[in-house]
Amino acid sequence: MQNTTARLAHLSDRPTTATTIGVFTAARLAGNTFLRFPYVFVTAIAAGLGTDVRVVTAILGLRELGGLATPALSRAIDRGHLPRTLAIAGAVTGMASVGAVVGGLWGFTIALAVSGVGKMGIDLAQNAWIGHHVPFARRARATATVELSWALAFLAGVPVLALAVGRWGWRAPFLIVAPFLVGLTAWGARVARPPSDAAPVDQQRADAPAADDHAPRRPLPRWSIWIYCFLQPFAVMIVFAVNGDWLATSLHLSESALGVAAIAMGIAEVAGTTLTMVAADRTGPARMSTWAMAACVPPLAILVSTPTNAVVAVGLFVILDLAIECSFVAVLPLVSELDPDNRARAISHAFVIIAGSRAIGSVAAGWIYGAGGFAAISVVAAVVAAAATAALIAGRASRRPRDRRRTTPA
Repeated sequence: MQNTTARLAHLSDRPTTATTIGVFTAARLAGNTFLRFPYVFVTAIAAGLGTDVRVVTAILGLRELGGLATPALSRAIDRGHLPRTLAIAGAVTGMASVGAVVGGLWGFTIALAVSGVGKMGIDLAQNAWIGHHVPFARRARATATVELSWALAFLAGVPVLALAVGRWGWRAPFLIVAPFLVGLTAWGARVARPPSDAAPVDQQRADAPAADDHAPRRPLPRWSIWIYCFLQPFAVMIVFAVNGDWLATSLHLSESALGVAAIAMGIAEVAGTTLTMVAADRTGPARMSTWAMAACVPPLAILVSTPTNAVVAVGLFVILDLAIECSFVAVLPLVSELDPDNRARAISHAFVIIAGSRAIGSVAAGWIYGAGGFAAISVVAAVVAAAATAALIAGRASRRPRDRRRTTPA
């Protein structure tokens, strides 16, 4: 009786899966706002640092290389140090956000490079926890809930920071975001324990090996996912690294108007993430990712004509954002199943590819934009999006017949 009472008390002290996912989403909102706002206000940041947009986009590309450090962080996570890794990553990112506004251009560069490591550490730890504690049949919904923070960053975070930039200048957003990064990730580390309402996924598999919800029915080959993980972020990055400058300089949108555009794009991302929550577990993440990536091509093809109407341009970005959100979020459950015994390591390998792709895309965007304007950006992005779609189609076509025995769609 004493043992039963002690066990019930222990379980009551542990958070539920929903609680942990909610705290993770709040922490990721702070992190993704920090990640996104410099691209929207790149013109103001470049002016404040006394340099041009191409230099700032290159520095932002350097920040993306922080993902290259995730394999080292994954070893600590797979050895049981997930909460500690999450807390340290949040503290490092918050301090780097403060450091970005001191020391001029060099201080900005060093701080953003450090922040890239911290931010990717946050994402890695959270995705590893979801992979370990949420069965595959429900993992797309859990993943999409956390990834909703990308949309909320545009819908809530960036518009608020737009007011701060207009009132206090380009340094204000970095100082505002920092305490939220530290506090919310510390809270996330506190609740990043086994939930009271579920055993770890690996234990569930051992207890019920015939269950149909613990692994994808027809997993995609690793090469297909790796190619997709490189091409999809590259297509996205070259567009969104410079679209803020294009809207500001070519279509003459003010900081406030950019904030309104960010709200519209944020609504589109909410719609895309919600669609993933509702449909991905039913249709299969691989199928949904393929459809969504293919849907990115038409708006990019129209943007080649560089419309002069701001409403039309923002409308195309809204459609593009919806498709992009689905195409990225839906593939994450597949990544988490590449190596169930070492989830953090498998996810970190994907993060390395994504980080490299984003870094290359961020740097390439400035040069492509300078050489051929936004029309050239749109052409390259459309071609890369089509290639990413082809990679998933080829991967799905190459799956072996014996992979078809399971019943949870991939």
